[in-house]
Amino acid sequence: MIFLSSCAAKYRKINPPVVTYPVNNINEGINFSYRYNVLEERGNKKLASKEIKQSVKILAVKIINSTDSTIVLGRNFEIFSGTDKLKLMEPLTISKAVKQNVPTYLFYLLGSFSTLKIQRGLSETTLPIGLVIGPGLTLINTSTASKSNRDMLEELETYNLLYKDIKKGETVYGLIGVRDIDFVPLQARKVFTINNPIKRNL
Repeated sequence: MIFLSSCAAKYRKINPPVVTYPVNNINEGINFSYRYNVLEERGNKKLASKEIKQSVKILAVKIINSTDSTIVLGRNFEIFSGTDKLKLMEPLTISKAVKQNVPTYLFYLLGSFSTLKIQRGLSETTLPIGLVIGPGLTLINTSTASKSNRDMLEELETYNLLYKDIKKGETVYGLIGVRDIDFVPLQARKVFTINNPIKRNL
């Protein structure tokens, strides 16, 4: 029962384009929709619990560019929580924080010492079933966890919106990761950088 309850879990894709977005904000021509708890809602309970332990939140987002120019997340517009600009995590950083720990599934090798005793009258036969169960469960779980981690990273990279050009009138879907924020209203806002002139002595 301990083994079964600790099995590695397959990754169920979030697929942002099919997510229902209950929260929608429009600001300066940027239509920004988002949804929390997408890992848990998709059935990724192990990863959702890692989210909590690591103080990470993965959100599905939808952005419609209704401005008259191309916008780029991380350059000319950012996501804010109140007055605070969110520091978005890179896909690899998100993955490292919430992925399944593959080496922990090596403990299934302890099952190699399991035996099955069969009593027939006065005779007793011992079968070393652990030689099959232990390595078998180890292989299945390490393979499942490894594939799950790869699939999650692949989806995070596919839907990474950092520094992505969003053209005028374009709608994009993505996944973003942030640390240490409450479930507070978020908003996309334009930002502007000012290039200070460099004075040179002639």
